[in-house]
Amino acid sequence: SPLVKMLAERIEAVDLENKSMSYSIIGGEMLEYYKTFKGTITCIPKDGGSLLKWSGEFEMTAHEIDDPHVIKDFAVKNFKEIAEYLLKQSSA
Repeated sequence: SPLVKMLAERIEAVDLENKSMSYSIIGGEMLEYYKTFKGTITCIPKDGGSLLKWSGEFEMTAHEIDDPHVIKDFAVKNFKEIAEYLLKQSSA
């Protein structure tokens, strides 16, 4: 990411039955932009595959991010790379 090179996260909750996990950012450069950042990732079965739902709850600091979509775009890019990797592993 152009904004963040390192961050530390803590897993807050794992719900195996609903295939979701919640986490919070506890360290790193992202805390320059967000006082708090909590995320939830849920995997929803769909048409022989899965739909990944990512939601976030945050409070910004005084530092404004010029383009707040840069975090979302970075997450989407990472999820796509993970999906491509998993698909290659399952077909190997």
